[in-house]
Amino acid sequence: MTTADDVGITADGWSPGVSSGTTLVSSLPVLYTSVELVMQTVPEIGSISNATSASIAQVAGMAEAVINAKLSALYAVPVVVAVPLLTTIATDLTIYRFFTRKPLVGDQSKSAPWFDRFKESSELLDQIASGDVPLVGADGMVVDASAAAPSFFSTTDGYLPTFDEGAVEAWEQDELKRQDNEDKHG
Repeated sequence: MTTADDVGITADGWSPGVSSGTTLVSSLPVLYTSVELVMQTVPEIGSISNATSASIAQVAGMAEAVINAKLSALYAVPVVVAVPLLTTIATDLTIYRFFTRKPLVGDQSKSAPWFDRFKESSELLDQIASGDVPLVGADGMVVDASAAAPSFFSTTDGYLPTFDEGAVEAWEQDELKRQDNEDKHG
């Protein structure tokens, strides 16, 4: 398990080198954004917060875990097709999460554009998760949610259900299913 010191995060959440003993989730995948993209989007992030590449990757992994959780009802996650919109959302959420690790006070919080970007990205992510906004790959093709959505397989397909809403006494086993099981298992 990775500790806070391993990723450059300390007891106060910012200054490198102070041991906090806090255990962090290790190796969260970062597929939609990157440390480089976060640093390009907000070059001052390192000087503002003493950020390391490892700490940015950790926060990006946490942001992408939220994205995957929201998309999982409609899409197979992680989405392996390059989707620029997911890159934008993941980058915005990572930067927001990074900046909000240490509270901003007074006018700082009102003037920071990342609070508005977080709200916009969260709303957009909810619209994608509900199917109101499609995911479009870098190739311009719409990512097919139904093909990527998890599917379920039943070994009882083609047989009458054993259980129903009726009285327990009325439940009966499908004779064809019983015979098939007997033939299959002897």
